[in-house]
Amino acid sequence: MTSEQLIKPVTPSGITGSRAERARMPLARKVLEESAIQHGVCIRPVPLRR
Repeated sequence: MTSEQLIKPVTPSGITGSRAERARMPLARKVLEESAIQHGVCIRPVPLRR
């Protein structure tokens, strides 16, 4: 999937379609991973501790 296929337009109310349509959408983490892979960025998270 390309990043253009993963992103759907948002309506003025902020809701993108029905509940079933939203359930089929990829998770934000998956979208970020796919975008990072396309741009050649490391996809492993960096654990930080305070």
